[in-house]
Parts: sequence; C-alpha cells; structure tokens
Amino acid sequence: VNVQYENKVVFKNVHWTVREGENWMVKGPDGAGKTSLLKLITGDNLQAYANDIFLFGQKKGSGESIWEIKQKIGWISADLRSKYPPNINGAEVVYSGFFDSVGLFRSATAAQRKQAEGWLSALHLDHLAQEFYGELSHGQKQMLLIARAIVKSPILLLLDEPWEGLDFANCRKISEIIEYIGHHHLSTIVCTTSDEDVILPCISHQLKLDGGAATISDRGSNQS
Repeated sequence: VNVQYENKVVFKNVHWTVREGENWMVKGPDGAGKTSLLKLITGDNLQAYANDIFLFGQKKGSGESIWEIKQKIGWISADLRSKYPPNINGAEVVYSGFFDSVGLFRSATAAQRKQAEGWLSALHLDHLAQEFYGELSHGQKQMLLIARAIVKSPILLLLDEPWEGLDFANCRKISEIIEYIGHHHLSTIVCTTSDEDVILPCISHQLKLDGGAATISDRGSNQS
C-alpha cells in the first residue's frame, strides 16, 4: 500500500499480512503514518480504495459496505474519544459498541447488557458504569472505549495510541487490559504507539514505520 497527500509521501510499498492468532504493535514517530495505516483498514482513509487491500479474505471495494467491515472490527482513537457525548454513562458507552455508534441511539437487549456488564467486570471497570462520560478522566475514558471496542467480540481490535497522554498508573492499567484481551485470544490486536519502550508480552509481531518505509519483525527475525 501507498499513502500520499499531494507531494508528501506518508509511506510507500508497505506489504503487510496479519494472520489469525497474531498480535501486532505498529511503532514509529509522530507523522510516520501509523493512524493512516489503520484507517486504510477501517475505510476511513479514502486512499484505501486506491490500494490493493484484502480484509477477512475479501478484496476491499468488491461489494462489502463500510458497516459490514466495521462490524468485524473494534476500534479506538483520539478522534473517537473526543467525539463521544458527555451526557451518557459508562455502561451506555460500552453498549454503543454493539451498534458502532458514537453515542447510544437504540436500546441494548438484555443479552447485550449482560455481555457488556461481563466486560466491565472482567476489566475492573464496574465502578464507571453509572458515571457520566464527560466527568471521567482521560484514562477512564480510554479504558471504557476499549471495553466498547471489544464488547461485540470483533475479529480484529485496532487500538490507535491507547497510552497517549496518560500518566504512568493509567498506562499500566491500559497495558493490563490489552494483555488480558491478548492473553485470552479474544481478538487479533493491532496497537500503535510512538513510544519505542512499550513492550507487551501478548504482542507477537512488530511493524515499524519511519521515513516512508516499513520494517517487519517477530521475536526472532527482521525483514523490510
């Protein structure tokens, strides 16, 4: 894949395959294209349709709708966090993950509510269930949005800079949540960060973007 805006090449000739059972960390400095790469997957970057991309065994643009794709993907990003309405509570934030909506505009079923409550409990977020989103800290919002992303059991979980702007204690909590998901093989994880020091045991592979090029590695090898 290639992404370019006018004369600025974000990255070029990136060949990348993510297989079931793998968990990936995408690293690189700010501006390297980490978010652009994830948005090629979700379809939120229109250049996705000018590239040769296969998702879940199907060529992108061959007839599937963006909503059919998003049903299989859980996603968090800074954009999502900032767009959420402040006047819904934590449980409603998680319910909205079933509908891929920014806010809750339909009622969750009893089964969905039970599943969401299970996730809030598993991730130790029960205490946020009745708190208004707008009154939560940055770290608490991030944790709820991860619960929202995983609640529908997506095939692929995309976490764009989940540690960004957090203090050490909240960074550790976010890492523990990601580890829980990765350890239980609940979804294939793709996580981005600009922090070279971030290491998670559940991550099996790494893609590094820098200067428009990509380097791919697993625990025992490196290749471009």
